[in-house]
Amino acid sequence: MGLFGLFGKKQKPSDAEAWFMVAGKIASLLEQLMQAHPEMIADPYARVVLRDDWNVHAAADKKEPDKILGPHEVTFYHLREDEAAFSSWVKQLREAAALEAPFFAQAATEEYAKHIVRTMMKNVQVV
Repeated sequence: MGLFGLFGKKQKPSDAEAWFMVAGKIASLLEQLMQAHPEMIADPYARVVLRDDWNVHAAADKKEPDKILGPHEVTFYHLREDEAAFSSWVKQLREAAALEAPFFAQAATEEYAKHIVRTMMKNVQVV
């Protein structure tokens, strides 16, 4: 038995745990984009892409719908796919900025990330 399980065999997370981790990765990605590349979020082609290894990345290039996914990419979500959810997220970010309350912005981003994951879950069959 390893010290606190650190040196033992790593077990593959369950599907529920993997989706939970994807939500965290998406929230982190959106936070990073807001800080470093806010213009990318405003791009009408901005999307979050899920890979088959449960990692995510952002893209904003214009492509034909059947050519959006590359090798090892499973699904994507256009940030403006659900305009109501996107608008609500942006509104909450603006309100948080006006209140100078970054924790409200973080909470709004995490909620939007969960919305993205719920949509992705409908499009993906985990094998």
